[in-house]
Amino acid sequence: MRRTKRATDEKWRVAERRRLARFERRLDKVERDILSFMDVLKETAAAMTWSNSDLLEAAIAACHAVASTFAATDWSRIVDLYDMLLESAPSVVIDVNRAFAIAMRSGARAGLDELDAIPEREILGHYPYALAVYADLHASLGNLNEARDYLERALEYQTESSQHLLLRRKLAALDTHVSSDWFSVDKR
Repeated sequence: MRRTKRATDEKWRVAERRRLARFERRLDKVERDILSFMDVLKETAAAMTWSNSDLLEAAIAACHAVASTFAATDWSRIVDLYDMLLESAPSVVIDVNRAFAIAMRSGARAGLDELDAIPEREILGHYPYALAVYADLHASLGNLNEARDYLERALEYQTESSQHLLLRRKLAALDTHVSSDWFSVDKR
């Protein structure tokens, strides 16, 4: 009886080793297929001209889309993409978005410095999204009065009702001292 059990156990072990070996061979093939596909994707991407602003904007959107959380976003890559976008299609909108990405990568102070370096001061003073970014960055640094002033100015120039509502909520958050719920940039 013992010999039969041992023989059965040994047959089972041999069969399991064979199944494992077949599985590993299949896994190796799948890995090779995936690596081959990745090589094709790399070659395709390398052949593309990344000066096209549509492609750069898509790449920025992809960085946001693949991040599992807002905090996990690859802000360094996004700053690099905005730098390329500025070369191919310069605009105040891109400058502001880049400044916000720098704030997310390097801290609110760095973002404010970037915003202050944008030469189109008059446009920024009337651009509600720039004013909202100023407000967010000041709030994250604890400068609540400055943040409130920027939000009030942003409200004056914002015509989009959903954005107007968001700005009002942020203003209310400042007034009730729960700014951490709305302003996510760190205090560096």
